[in-house]
Amino acid sequence: MKLRIVVTEGPDTGRVFVFERRDRFVVGRSPEASLSVSRDPYFSRHHFLLEIDPPNVLLRDLKSANGTFLNEATERVGDAPLRDGDVIRAGKTRIRLEHGASDPDEQAEPDAPENAPGPAFRKSDDARLPPTSNDTEEVRCTRCGSRAKREQPRARAERVAYFCDACRVSLLDQPVLLLGYRLVRELGRGSMGVVYLAVEEATGTQRALKIVLPHAAQSEKARQLFLQEASEQVKLSHPRIVQVLALREVKLGMVCMAMEYVDGPSAEQLLAREGGSGLEPRLAATIIAQALEGLGFAHQAAVVHRDVKEANILVARDASGEVDVKLSDFGLAKSFATSGASGFTHGGAMGGTVLYMAPEQILNFRDVRPAADIYSMGVAFYRLLSGEYPIDVSTRDPFLAVLEDPIVPLRRRKPALPQELAAVAERALGKRPQDRFATAEDMRSAILAALR
Repeated sequence: MKLRIVVTEGPDTGRVFVFERRDRFVVGRSPEASLSVSRDPYFSRHHFLLEIDPPNVLLRDLKSANGTFLNEATERVGDAPLRDGDVIRAGKTRIRLEHGASDPDEQAEPDAPENAPGPAFRKSDDARLPPTSNDTEEVRCTRCGSRAKREQPRARAERVAYFCDACRVSLLDQPVLLLGYRLVRELGRGSMGVVYLAVEEATGTQRALKIVLPHAAQSEKARQLFLQEASEQVKLSHPRIVQVLALREVKLGMVCMAMEYVDGPSAEQLLAREGGSGLEPRLAATIIAQALEGLGFAHQAAVVHRDVKEANILVARDASGEVDVKLSDFGLAKSFATSGASGFTHGGAMGGTVLYMAPEQILNFRDVRPAADIYSMGVAFYRLLSGEYPIDVSTRDPFLAVLEDPIVPLRRRKPALPQELAAVAERALGKRPQDRFATAEDMRSAILAALR
């Protein structure tokens, strides 16, 4: 299903944005916004954000000065799901949401050129789409048939997979595994899925199996696109990267990944063991430097991680007891499980991860470049050194804080930290990509130099 955002009133009347895939859309006076409304003086720099996964759209006001309003309501909106025909009101501008007809055989729209403003879109002289087809149905749990209250109706041809919360738990407690693997025990459970220890029966080798279910309704086209994109990432082979050996949809809507098993905690778990106050600086620097080796290799292979954080940095020990780090989960589970614009409706799943996103990753979700991974690695380094996030969000919307607020100087958090290490983390956290390290190897070299 396609979706259009149409500016119907205000200085930018007539602008049309078309979406067919998951995206994020920021509106405000900032020239970097997806829709820059610089001629409407009543908008804040970053006024509101739309989390889009057609046909689902979630509106989030970014603590704007003059408020965001929906349809004829007089009370300003905070977070709200949008429906076909809804009108967003802010300043002198009116923006209408329009659903379009689904066509399972239609080709996906081309991506925007590299220098296009904001997310992928196509302008059109015609601001209207054909009315939504009557061949639609309510989204129901694929397993038990209960109605999905937060989902828009979908075309039957989309073959949507959706699981209610109760069925998600049941399916993850009794997972369907890839053929040739025997379950040993559960290793860990998080918001994206469950990781199990398994044995590859042909070789007797221990493997990690990750089972992922989507949080929101997901069409067959979206699932196949995910598997197609993921097939490139499973080809990565490097000593500092957890190898993904196989990835398949083992049951409608259920993806299973077979991965190299790493016998060691994540950097996040190490940080928790220290009471969250930060690791010994040399250990933190060694962990990040090794993780950057894997990240640099991925970037050379034109793969962007998209989800760098301490939980995805695994820390084992080699035969001599030295730290042996591997970077895991190149956004595979995240991109699959959160598809469906579920970020604001499932326990605040987006709340923590947004603090690892570079500003340009918030503004242009689909066109994430290596520089965004450098920023995320900077957040992870800052946290391992201090136990704190680099931006204070105690009184700010996290999206807005990342876009607009400066970082807290690292040595204000931990005065005893070596200045050289603090400078590396702070440079990686530049608001603009050009202010950061140009490559992962450059950041790694700077860490090693600071350790001498």
